[in-house]
Amino acid sequence: MYSSIGGATFLPRGDLLFGSALAKNISVSSFNGNGVIVGDEGRVWSTTDGGTNWTDETNSFMPLALNSVIFDGSTSGHCYAVGNGGTLLKSTDLGIQWQQIDAGTKRKLNDIAIDGGAGMIAGDQILVNINVNSMSIVTRATPEEYTQIEITVNLETLISLVSLLHKDGVHRGTGFNDLHAFDLPSSDGVHANFIMQDGTNYTLVANDGKIYDKPITGGTWVLGNEYEPFYLVTVQHLDANTLIASGRKYTLLISEDGGRSWKDHPDIQSLKNSILHTNGVINGAYFTDKGHGIIIVADGRAFTYTSGVWTPLQVNIGTTVIDLNFINVPNGFIKLDMLNETTGILLTNNEVYFSNTGIYGTWMLVENSQSISKPTFECFMVDEKTAYVGGHLGITTILKMNESTGNLTATTDISGPLRALQASQIRALYFYDQKRGYAAGAGSKLSLTTSGTESSWITKPRIGNTTSIIHSLESVTNGKLFYGGDNGAFGVITDFSEYFSDRFYYDKLGRLVASQNAKQYDDGVGVYSYTLYDPLGRIKEVGELNATEEITNNYSQGQLDNILFEAWVAGAQKSEITKTYYDQQMACVPTIEQEHLRSRVASSTYQEIDDVDDCKYDHATHYSYDVHGNVKSLYQEFTDLAYLDQNLKRIDYEYDLISGNVLEVKYQQNAADQFYHRYRYDSDNRITRVLTSPNGYQWSEDATYEYYRHGPVKVKPSLFYQTLP
Repeated sequence: MYSSIGGATFLPRGDLLFGSALAKNISVSSFNGNGVIVGDEGRVWSTTDGGTNWTDETNSFMPLALNSVIFDGSTSGHCYAVGNGGTLLKSTDLGIQWQQIDAGTKRKLNDIAIDGGAGMIAGDQILVNINVNSMSIVTRATPEEYTQIEITVNLETLISLVSLLHKDGVHRGTGFNDLHAFDLPSSDGVHANFIMQDGTNYTLVANDGKIYDKPITGGTWVLGNEYEPFYLVTVQHLDANTLIASGRKYTLLISEDGGRSWKDHPDIQSLKNSILHTNGVINGAYFTDKGHGIIIVADGRAFTYTSGVWTPLQVNIGTTVIDLNFINVPNGFIKLDMLNETTGILLTNNEVYFSNTGIYGTWMLVENSQSISKPTFECFMVDEKTAYVGGHLGITTILKMNESTGNLTATTDISGPLRALQASQIRALYFYDQKRGYAAGAGSKLSLTTSGTESSWITKPRIGNTTSIIHSLESVTNGKLFYGGDNGAFGVITDFSEYFSDRFYYDKLGRLVASQNAKQYDDGVGVYSYTLYDPLGRIKEVGELNATEEITNNYSQGQLDNILFEAWVAGAQKSEITKTYYDQQMACVPTIEQEHLRSRVASSTYQEIDDVDDCKYDHATHYSYDVHGNVKSLYQEFTDLAYLDQNLKRIDYEYDLISGNVLEVKYQQNAADQFYHRYRYDSDNRITRVLTSPNGYQWSEDATYEYYRHGPVKVKPSLFYQTLP
């Protein structure tokens, strides 16, 4: 299958199967998008146009089944394939030509992974270390069969790290050496998943989530960290390289290399020492930097952290200030969502706390939040004044800012079960703004809203396995949404439905008569920009309208009906209206001289709000022409200044009748606010001087221009004031 539009739809490519050959693996180059497929009978196919066309490149090697292919991300154009009978192939031209390399074994090779020139091949009771730069190969017989190998160096989330560390037979890291046999730590019944060497230490990862370190020379195994697989619940980027994650048994981890390696937070032990037990689950953590943050715990505790000191979080319930430590918060804290270091919410099963004064500020019990009748699991802050809460049976509550108190209020007019997620559980929410957002949860159900109201939720196709519960939704850009959940549910949703930038509508003559942008769509389904034409096809009116129905109701047999459209415009509320008048002077224009108007614009008026009367405009421009069609006089009319007798301002133009150059511009000639411009040109009609005058008699030279013989201006205009005789 291939897709040419980002995976929205796929097309079959049946021609890729040759006889009984089966395509088994595909790899795509990160340099230019070229791809390679390998399969049974030693088949290799390559593409150079994103998957539209494929070429069979099989003829140059033995017909053995190939099982895996990979591009070397560190070297442009290099890729490798492995297969049965110890087959190891290399291509240096993006999979077009191949050469066979001796892998040092005839056993079946199942998978290959390469990172930065170092790689490993997994096979039937064999592991092969390979340096692709020197092409040195070391094989190691093992009692196990390896079907897959992963090298991951740029992990985006801690969940990815944990799932890889605890899959039997999967090895990760860089600079792999041979597997080694050791006397394992005697405590805790350790069973090693793998051991790797970084040149100084051996690192052992055990089935029970513990990681041990041991020097290469001498020394003993030392327990480094305890990780609880599947109980890490949060991860946060402080910057590109620093991450904080939290989970079961007061686990608080920090990574300073982009997620490749993790260690305990340096002050987590001091927190464990100050509380009664160490089995709490940190359900939420938010840090402004490595030394300042807040955590919430499932047993009802919450702490702020600054400069190595953990302090119980204080909240206001009514007029009472209490510490959230050693108290019985119903069912403990479930979720923390911080919009930024100033604004955030804390969620229990049926209560919400809110702060807009920072993680060390005052946290208030949200008004009416105790009336939430069903258990809640998820909260999401959209902006400083809006948040969503979701949970059991799809209940969703929209929290809105109460302007008088500065507190969030649980609304009652929009709250209620999501229509698309009834009898379900909302475990994940993500909103781009107050109107567009997603909800997901049990049964891999996914719903979308484009207005933020209860009735607008749209059921989307299920994501992942139908038995999965989606626990996380995150987005990097509009239209792409990452999701994760149990039973291995993980992926990316590409959804541009209900998105548009501008919509355009044309009449039967192909003229643009209406349009709608995203802001207008958000303002209402009947908000459009419109254009009306006169019988000669000239634009006579443009503006914005707010109709009671969509423009699509004015279509007949697939085309916009002009009569219905004009009636639709006439019946709508209009604003920002610009009208253009041709051929003759408007009856309501003040007494001014307008000449030679035939087939020309006579006036243009603007009204902020339509009042039906064409003569009651806010301001206007009126034109008068000479016999050549040049604008002779222009009048700017400001109706609000009529009571001062300053509503009309006149500008007159003088032209060179041969070249058409403007020679002089007269603003309010002979009036108190008069001003004049004169322009001088050379023989090539290039402007050389600009002069101004306050009275038409005394002139100042404001700018001069010189030019190269081949045309461009020679120097910047010199600006100075000089009275001329």
